[in-house]
Amino acid sequence: SFGSGATVEHMRLADIPNLEINLPPLPVQRRIAGILSAYDDLIENNQRRIKILEEMARSLYCEWFVNFRFPGHKKVPLVASPVGDIPKGWEVSSYGEAAYFENGDRGKNYPNVSEFMDKGVPFINAGHLAEGFVDAAHVNRITEKKFEQLRSGKIRDGDLLFCLRGSPGRTARVARLRRGAIASSLVIIRPTARANKEFLYYTLSSEIGRQMVTELDNGAAQPNIS
Repeated sequence: SFGSGATVEHMRLADIPNLEINLPPLPVQRRIAGILSAYDDLIENNQRRIKILEEMARSLYCEWFVNFRFPGHKKVPLVASPVGDIPKGWEVSSYGEAAYFENGDRGKNYPNVSEFMDKGVPFINAGHLAEGFVDAAHVNRITEKKFEQLRSGKIRDGDLLFCLRGSPGRTARVARLRRGAIASSLVIIRPTARANKEFLYYTLSSEIGRQMVTELDNGAAQPNIS
């Protein structure tokens, strides 16, 4: 309610002392804080486990699909290809043959800051991609009407999201999110019948994937790829 500003919403430092809060007795405050701290510790431990598992998965990807030391690899001969020797039966493909791409809506229906709400349909930007998944707990939201007006950039459970600007190459999976919309700094990636979603994710988030993205970076003031 103290917020103001046409371009960027903000509040004045002088208004902070006037904010009204419920202040229970100090013993009650300590008990509440203790309960919440326990949840914070649990969240932190789970995030640490997720990070370790992600690193293990990336290492396994490199072992199988970069170094070609997959189960049974000794029985599969290597054959020549345009990118060097690869296991027999494999093929070289462009990402465009393996996936469909869809940008966020950049037209007149693109929501502005003043339209964001606490409730409604999640609206995801690059800052919400964390540790391989979308941090849907802290996203901005838009109305059902605004969501229906968008011509593109509507996500569904199982999609991959790829960042184009700011932190190009950051990739995340959409999970446990029935629907939502993306900012124009992101692109939706959906596999074709030739590819697997998880394989595409680890291709982009692996060291080789990050190197490819770096080579595509064409931003002068801000890193970005098209």
